[in-house]
Amino acid sequence: MKRKILCLFLCSMMLTGSVCGCESKSDKPSSSSEVVSTVDESNEITENKDDESFEYNGTFNEEVFRHIIQDINLKGVKVSMPCTLADFEDGVTIKDPFLFKEDSMVTYSLSYNNTHLAEVLYYSDRELTDAELLEIEFSGITINPGLFDRDKFSVGSIKLDSDYTLLEDVLGNPTKVKFDGTDGYYKYSLSEKGSLLFFIRDKKINSINIDIK
Repeated sequence: MKRKILCLFLCSMMLTGSVCGCESKSDKPSSSSEVVSTVDESNEITENKDDESFEYNGTFNEEVFRHIIQDINLKGVKVSMPCTLADFEDGVTIKDPFLFKEDSMVTYSLSYNNTHLAEVLYYSDRELTDAELLEIEFSGITINPGLFDRDKFSVGSIKLDSDYTLLEDVLGNPTKVKFDGTDGYYKYSLSEKGSLLFFIRDKKINSINIDIK
C-alpha cells in the first residue's frame, strides 16, 4: 500500500513538472486515439443535476463515494466513473503513457485542446492498444493540473486548492492520514474497494487521486 501511494505521489509530481515546464511536448505524436468528452465551452464548473440535492455531512461511505466519482469536473470536462475513454466526446485526447511495471500500473495524460487535465490509470503490466483504451474502464484518475484555473477542478463539492480542513467537514475523519500540519495526505477508503487520496501542500489540497478498484 505504501508503494502504491508513493507511485501515485510520484505520478502527481511528474504531472506538475510536465504542465509547468511545458508545452514542449505538444509536438510529440499522441500514442492513442481521440476520445469523447462532455465539454462545457464556457469552462465554468457546472453542477451534476443528479447531485444537486445530495448533501455531504461529514460521513464517508459507499453512497458518498458513488456520488463523488460520478461528479468529477475537470475545467468543464465532466467525468462519471466507472467509464471508458469512449464515453468522452471529440476534443479529448490521451497520450504519454508511463508504465510502473513492477506495480502493474500504466498511466496516460488526459488532455482537452492540448491542455492537460488529469492522469488516468489502468492496472496493466504493459501499454494498452488504442482499441483497448476505448473498451476498458480506467481504474483511477489523478487530478493535478498545474498552476492555472485550479479552482475549476473538483470532485463532488471539493475543489483543488481548498483548505485541507474542508475534507473533514465534507467526508469526516480519514481512514489513513499522514500530515505534519502543513504537508501530507488524507486517505478515505471503503472496506472492499474504492478510495480517495488527497495530497496536501501548504495546508491546501494540492492533488486528488480516485481509485475505484
